[in-house]
Amino acid sequence: MISGDRTDLDTVELISLWVAPAARGRGVGDLLVAAVVAWAARAGADKVVLRVYENNHHAVRLYQRSGFSRTSVAAAVPGSDRPEWVMQRALPGRRTLPDDQ
Repeated sequence: MISGDRTDLDTVELISLWVAPAARGRGVGDLLVAAVVAWAARAGADKVVLRVYENNHHAVRLYQRSGFSRTSVAAAVPGSDRPEWVMQRALPGRRTLPDDQ
């Protein structure tokens, strides 16, 4: 399961990603991230951003494999002392479709 949302004209945020335990380690996460990145590119976004707990090493490696880089440290989620990283992936130049498409 994956969720993404367009936060503005230039940005898509990958909000959540979850892979069933039995499917982990089989490339499912890579395919899900690739699907959000492809959707963002088709939508004309310039970048995809996400937040991930810094100690979620499996997720951090997945996102790095998918072309994401750490850009900053986000404020901790209210009620949690676990810091999050903000990661970002730039997308190819914005595409525009003709008005009739």
